[in-house]
Formats: sequence, C-alpha cells, structure tokens
Amino acid sequence: MIKNFTFFILFLFTSGAVFSQTTIQGEIKDEATGDAVLFATVALYKNDVLMQGTESDFDGNYSFSDIDPGTYDIEVSFIGLQTQRL
Repeated sequence: MIKNFTFFILFLFTSGAVFSQTTIQGEIKDEATGDAVLFATVALYKNDVLMQGTESDFDGNYSFSDIDPGTYDIEVSFIGLQTQRL
C-alpha cells in the first residue's frame, strides 16, 4: 500500500549573466515531520520532456545546473510514497 506523501520543494533560481544558464536548487522535506527525504529521485521536465535527473542528498538537497532559463516542472518520487510534480 502506498502511503500518501506530502513534501515541500523549496527551490532557488540563479542565473549567470555571461552564459545565461540557470541553476535550480532545492530541499525536499516531509511536510508532517520536517525531516529531510534522503535519496529521493528528482526529475526536471520542460514541456513534458525529461531534461535532467538527480537524487536528493543526506540533507534532502538537490541541484540542477547548466539549464536554459524557462519554466520547468520538478517531479519527486520515493519508494512507497506518492510521486508529486510541481
């Protein structure tokens, strides 16, 4: 049975003026406990096309770098928990 899972995804956009590349960084936490979600799968989509993927670290942090400015969806999944996309 899959537990219902709610989490916060906090992210920060930064850009470099020279190359116009963007970095998205964030932290994944369990909303109920505030604990970091370790090794969650984090996927970055643009127009429903997978652009990059990564995992959260021991503190629940993740980062995508060298991406073009624009609007993206971030999808987070973890075994036994409901996948969420923002």
